[in-house]
Amino acid sequence: MTRVVITDPANADLETITHDLTIKAGKAIAYRYLDDFAALWEHFVRFPSSGAPRFKLGKGIRSGYVRPYVLYYRYDLAHDIVYVLRILHGKRDITRALLRGLSGRHGKGKA
Repeated sequence: MTRVVITDPANADLETITHDLTIKAGKAIAYRYLDDFAALWEHFVRFPSSGAPRFKLGKGIRSGYVRPYVLYYRYDLAHDIVYVLRILHGKRDITRALLRGLSGRHGKGKA
């Protein structure tokens, strides 16, 4: 069964998003987004290659959406692991540099 690993940068993104949403919109909204992210991860467990390919950001990079946020990940077929690399606001200018060094296999993260 496919496993999802949240890298340290993605976990930091998630903490920042949760903190900001709690302050700006309240705990209920922040928890709703956390539930939406968890549902997206569960979708990737069932369909790991279903995210939109993001060729310009690097080999194997895909994305999924919990609007207005974009979740960037890489699926490691050999190990059957989805590595969540970053969770960023969709209006942000996303570059390879934001994802560089986060190939997944050697990155730390939470399963």
